[in-house]
Amino acid sequence: MAIEGRIWISNTKGVHLGKGRIQLLKLIEEQGSLSKAAVVAKISYRKAWEQIREMNEHSENLLVEMSTGGKGGGSAKLTERAKELIRLFEQLEKEHQDFLEAKKEAFEGLWK
Repeated sequence: MAIEGRIWISNTKGVHLGKGRIQLLKLIEEQGSLSKAAVVAKISYRKAWEQIREMNEHSENLLVEMSTGGKGGGSAKLTERAKELIRLFEQLEKEHQDFLEAKKEAFEGLWK
């Protein structure tokens, strides 16, 4: 038996953060590039760019700093605010999973 759930953080403009966007931010940090992060995430560059644009617009502080390419190509870098959001989201996600696991015990005797 399993109880599952996901967390999305949104405002009136739409979803601000979710597991997929957090993963994209982590890949940008790892790859140093939005295009490389999109390849690893198996999403289009356009979709990745749109998600970053939306996150930057919805946040009070810039989350990803992008520089346009030249000979060596462009780059993307997470701000300290983005790193803090990743940490907070992952903490919330762990607490959520712990909560679901605890509630699972209550249902196990009722569901076969």
